[in-house]
Amino acid sequence: MCMRQLKLFLEAVEGKKLLAGTTGTCAVLVLLFFLFVHQPLMASRAAEQEKQQQSEMLYRQVANFKNAHINESDPGQSLEVRKKQTDAHLPDALQQREFLQALQRIAAGNGVHITQVKPERLVEGEGFAYIPIALTVETDYFSLLDFLRELENMDRFVRITEFSVAQDKGKLRCEIKLSIYVSRLEKSD
Repeated sequence: MCMRQLKLFLEAVEGKKLLAGTTGTCAVLVLLFFLFVHQPLMASRAAEQEKQQQSEMLYRQVANFKNAHINESDPGQSLEVRKKQTDAHLPDALQQREFLQALQRIAAGNGVHITQVKPERLVEGEGFAYIPIALTVETDYFSLLDFLRELENMDRFVRITEFSVAQDKGKLRCEIKLSIYVSRLEKSD
């Protein structure tokens, strides 16, 4: 009888060990899933939501710019004239070469020396597209202000997204990242 009770006791302990081992293994698997699958997915989701919000904000800015630049001083101004003004701000084609030529004229007219121009890849949005351009310029303080003022007053919608200034040998060295926009791209077959 004692042997039989001992055998039952050992079987009960074996079952408890198996249950404890299985429970522990499941807990470790759940923890690993949480750490290596769930958290990275949640971080990726948050990053994508942030990108989406930035894209939506940029789209609203472009749309607001397009809709807001109407000359209110002449209420009799025709719709065609208004469309021409909007097309100047947000043309249908990138016209990157024309923009860079105008940028060079503005720089030369203000005593700003452009040392580097680096266009980046085209970014397409809903109803618009833009191309980021990285510029490196060398100039003095007041020439830089005049250059930025004229850049802001260009016919094209230009948005400065990054700007850094450092002094180098008595001159200002500026890293400027800007974007030029088009209302829609003409597709070429």
